[in-house]
Amino acid sequence: MVFRWIRENLVPFLFGSRQRTCWQKMRCRASDKQQATDRRPYGRSSSAIKICVVLLLLGPASLKAVELDSPIEKEVFYEPRPKVHVFSPQLVKLWIDALGRPENEVKRQIARDIARAHRLGMPGLEQAIPSLVENLAAENVSREVAFDTASALVELDARDSARLLMQRVEQGNLSIALLIEPVLADWEFAPMREVWLARLGENDIDAARMELAIEGLRVVDERQAIEPLRGIALDSQAPSVVRLQAARALGELRAEGGESDADGLLSVSPVSTLVDRLVAARLLRHHRDPKAVDLLVQIAGDPSGAVQAVALSRLVELDASLVEPLNEQIAMSPDANVRQLAAEAFSEQQTVEAVGLLGRLLDDPIPSIRRFAADRLVELDKIASLQQSVRLAVTEMLRSGKPRGVEQAAMVAGAIDYEAVAGQLVELLESEVPPVAVGSAWALRKLAVPETAEAILAKIRAEADRTLALDQELWRTWSQRPPPVVDYDGLLTAYRQLEQLIQALGAMRMESSRPLLESFLPTPLARGIGSPPAVAAIYNGRSRAAAIWALAKMSADEAEGELSDRLLVILNAAPPGEVVEEARTRAAAAVGLRLMKIQKAVPGLRSYIGPMAAHDTVGATCARCAQELAGDELPKAVPLEVRSHRWFLAPLE
Repeated sequence: MVFRWIRENLVPFLFGSRQRTCWQKMRCRASDKQQATDRRPYGRSSSAIKICVVLLLLGPASLKAVELDSPIEKEVFYEPRPKVHVFSPQLVKLWIDALGRPENEVKRQIARDIARAHRLGMPGLEQAIPSLVENLAAENVSREVAFDTASALVELDARDSARLLMQRVEQGNLSIALLIEPVLADWEFAPMREVWLARLGENDIDAARMELAIEGLRVVDERQAIEPLRGIALDSQAPSVVRLQAARALGELRAEGGESDADGLLSVSPVSTLVDRLVAARLLRHHRDPKAVDLLVQIAGDPSGAVQAVALSRLVELDASLVEPLNEQIAMSPDANVRQLAAEAFSEQQTVEAVGLLGRLLDDPIPSIRRFAADRLVELDKIASLQQSVRLAVTEMLRSGKPRGVEQAAMVAGAIDYEAVAGQLVELLESEVPPVAVGSAWALRKLAVPETAEAILAKIRAEADRTLALDQELWRTWSQRPPPVVDYDGLLTAYRQLEQLIQALGAMRMESSRPLLESFLPTPLARGIGSPPAVAAIYNGRSRAAAIWALAKMSADEAEGELSDRLLVILNAAPPGEVVEEARTRAAAAVGLRLMKIQKAVPGLRSYIGPMAAHDTVGATCARCAQELAGDELPKAVPLEVRSHRWFLAPLE
């Protein structure tokens, strides 16, 4: 939660990204306790001000060109049941009546309930707006009632109350200002502009209120604020956070003319401060003329990642080739934001050298960066002139022995159908690093190279024998005290790897693997309390579901026979019968029957399509299979009605 808050709040303040998110989150800071701690005179800043620059990854979400998946798992899924909140029709009237009572605590609690009910989707709450406005306008309204009432009006988007809310900002404390001012900016309430503009010229004002004014003027795009903001941004005596906020706003309001100011900040003697350099970078955030570009390139080489990130983001937006002189430096940066921007720049440059640098980032310590690099390499592989470079980068990383990079390189190889490394992938199946072992299995499934089939079959047989021997050993030793230690993490890795490899054999239709795969079909015997866990792969649901899919894939063109009969038995092995299968394997059996086009299975499939089928693994899978085999309609979602309660006041019903 701490890291999420930093990413959504502090980093956008410093670097200007995700602007609205940070502005909206400021409302969460509203509390009475902050009034004293946040009150810092704007004109009395001391040299002891500390700057907290926390860098977290700001890059875009993964494109998911490379993603660990499973064919059977894609087919065996259900739709979560949607929730619909149901409210008593008497609540609105009850709450409106309660708002007219004299007790402050009642007014506060009702206002809070109204806001919460609105978030849950309760209709008709706009009827309470007049009563809320009346309470907020009362001369003797307490600070607590005013805050909760204003919160409810904000939640209800009561724009007609904007003037009253503005009055409360002028009369109230910081907490209510933090709540209301961002909303008035979002509503573009014109009278508030004059208040904010006047505040820019005040000296004896706390930093938080100055930030609110700056941000409000930025949001409403008030050009009259340009000169006052410039004065604040260049004022070395102003609080650092206010200067940065002013620079951010000025950088958005003015897309030209900031070069001389930025140059002056960078030339401060003897050495410009971190804040000066950050301000300079922000001033040029939307500039594009040659002088500004030269300054941005200079800033992009700054020793501080915080400063670099601002400049790099603009350069990448303008033309990623502008970053080329800095490629090596930013690829090796210790700052995660810079490396993310480097990855974006490399993918946009689309040169042989950039592809090589992007390949290095497959081993980045930040998961989202290496996944981004992998996704973009897959996209770059589609460009004929870069295909050889992409595949060379993949090969080199596979040979590097770096676990993180090897995992990503293996998956890129599978995604781009790079068959030349199939032999290396087979060797990686024996890796002791779980992500590498599973990732290489996934890649082999994607490649489906016939020459790897025998090695894959041997690996499956070895793991099946090993886990079965372990299962038998546990039967013999489970009663010992202390009981034997079971490596569940290692077993989970084995199951996940086998799931991929078994389906690889199905994709290749390797007939010689049938006997081994058929050993996964018998339903495991139920184990009682005190029995050892079933650890054999032939008993594991994931492995068995994969085997069912693989066998059905091999038999897709065959007539009905023993396999289809066995799948029908698995599908129907449900309570209250003595032999019971888990939901995953029963659903997999339905998928297998569909793949084999077994028409006689349709009545059985239909028998599991009840009113809640859309929200049940077996029911939902059977419904999709029946649709393909017989054209049946899919079941519709059935909302779960949730009666909201725990209100401060509720009807006796």
